[in-house]
Amino acid sequence: MILKSIALRDYRNFTSEKVEFCEGSNIISGKNAQGKTNLMESVWLFTSGRSFRTPNEKEFIRNGCDSASVTGVFSRNGRDYEAELRFFDTKTKQIHINGIKVKQGEMLGKFPAVLFFPEQLSLIKSGPDVRRKFLDMSISQIKPRYYEVLSEYNRVLAQKNHLLKNADGANIDTLEIWNARQAKLSSIISNTRRTYCEKLTGNALKYLAEISGDTETLTAEYTVSGETNDEYELFEKICKLKSEEIHSGYSQIGAHKDDFDLFINGNSSRRFASQGQQRSIVLCLKLAEADMIEEAHGEYPLLLFDDVLSELDEQRKDFITNRIKGKQVIITSCDVPDGVGDKVMRVENGKIIK
Repeated sequence: MILKSIALRDYRNFTSEKVEFCEGSNIISGKNAQGKTNLMESVWLFTSGRSFRTPNEKEFIRNGCDSASVTGVFSRNGRDYEAELRFFDTKTKQIHINGIKVKQGEMLGKFPAVLFFPEQLSLIKSGPDVRRKFLDMSISQIKPRYYEVLSEYNRVLAQKNHLLKNADGANIDTLEIWNARQAKLSSIISNTRRTYCEKLTGNALKYLAEISGDTETLTAEYTVSGETNDEYELFEKICKLKSEEIHSGYSQIGAHKDDFDLFINGNSSRRFASQGQQRSIVLCLKLAEADMIEEAHGEYPLLLFDDVLSELDEQRKDFITNRIKGKQVIITSCDVPDGVGDKVMRVENGKIIK
């Protein structure tokens, strides 16, 4: 897949800008707080309609305006697509692909990308919610149906938690129905995540072997909340927790509590790996993610590096530079990195200087 251009209208600190990209490495340079990450965010929106920075879409609209839009032109399998996201101050966003209005879930897998940003280098030592979101987004780009299951699970969980927090004799009788649905969806999600996690780790191993000189191995352990991902066993366990859940006001086990750990040479990377090793693992996971998207869709995804190269030492920077040759990549950086840059642009106060 190739991103040909993106046009911004009243988006963040951009008034009206259009950026054309080459099929190789595109460098967006500029000082901090000029709009580099805003531009990167606008590109990422086409993967799922969501930001990697904030859930509040009102923040996309430039101060003093009542709407904003982002329009991207993509090429996939020899065909061009124009996608537009429109954001409004008083109503929900609209998404159009080739002029046809679509739902947010329909964007998944249409314009796949793999994103690297500084906070993600802390993926391993961050909380489990960060790791779950990483898996969920990665899987959703390959299997859009998974996103629908995940969305339904979140709705069921919200309804069940509302029931638990407002439990009375009349309503609590329906709890078993919610438990059954939660167990079914949780089983699907946990099994999908675990299978994906194992394959992702296997694909990442070849990159870790390269960056470490064949001195490090990588394995994964996916931990299922409730110690089972069998639908019926999970349902029984949830029902046994009825009193505890009513007392606490929330569901205590299920896919929303799962986690995973990665083991480097048999040792927990969360507990024993150095910061450099943890960053190597994350880089390898992201490259493996790109490979799996290519395997699923037949085309390599767009690579996005938002101010991440400055966070890496020379060894890891050289490793990434060699891996992205021949791929379309967008890199934001305060300075122009050595050895990369087929097209270089600069952002100054919401303006693109070519």
